[in-house]
Order: sequence, then C-alpha cells, then structure tokens
Amino acid sequence: MTKFQEKLKKQKNKYKAELLQMNLFEDEHEMSETFRFAEKVPYKFSYIFTTEDGKQRTLMIEDWETGMLYRKIFQNCHNEKTACQKVREKYLNMAKENIYLFLGTSFEWHMKNAPDPYLIIGVFAPPKKDAIQTMLDF
Repeated sequence: MTKFQEKLKKQKNKYKAELLQMNLFEDEHEMSETFRFAEKVPYKFSYIFTTEDGKQRTLMIEDWETGMLYRKIFQNCHNEKTACQKVREKYLNMAKENIYLFLGTSFEWHMKNAPDPYLIIGVFAPPKKDAIQTMLDF
C-alpha cells in the first residue's frame, strides 16, 4: 500500500467515525448522500519557467481548480490524453498573459531539505483592461 493510499484510508476511517457522531441538524443519510471523496487526478501538472536570476524552475501546480478542470473535461470527452491536452492548453494560454502564481510549500519537502520546496497553490489571471473597460462603460 502506498503512502497516499494509507493516508486516504485513514482519512476515510476518520470520516466514517465522525459520521457516527450525529450532528444536531443532519442525519446520517443526509451526510452520506451529500459527501463524496474526490478521485485522485492521475496526472501532475507543472509550469516550467525562467526566473529573473536566469534559473529554470519547474513548479508543480497543486491548485484544486486544475484537478477539477481535468475531471470536468474528462467527464465530457472520456479520453485522458485529450483531457490532459486541454488542461495544458488552458494553462499555456493563461501563461501568455500577465498571470500571478501563488506559491506555497509542504512539510514533506522541507523535511527533505529540497533546494526548491515550493508548489503553485493558485494561478490568477487578472481580466484584461479591455474587458474591465467595457464593463464600466455606460
């Protein structure tokens, strides 16, 4: 059993135990109907870029929106390769504009003394000036 599978099993067991502790405003049936564990996305997405100091960096995108985008596309096309390609296209198109990468880190990488322990935890592409301007025109 992999480390991820062990962790997921513990989380599921914890959820089941918490489910037994009844909430005053929900019953067990409502909880089990509304909550589902999301399947793990079978791919890792990352940006490769050069920083101002001339170093090439590869940072994995851990943003939950990336996983949801993959799942949504996969649900529609039922083809992993196509879904990956469309996610890639979306993020490459975003990178052509001015984007902001929100960085975070994880305890695991700090413990390994990784030289670059950062992850992309969010990607923000501000709206284009033209789009804002047309929204403000009366």
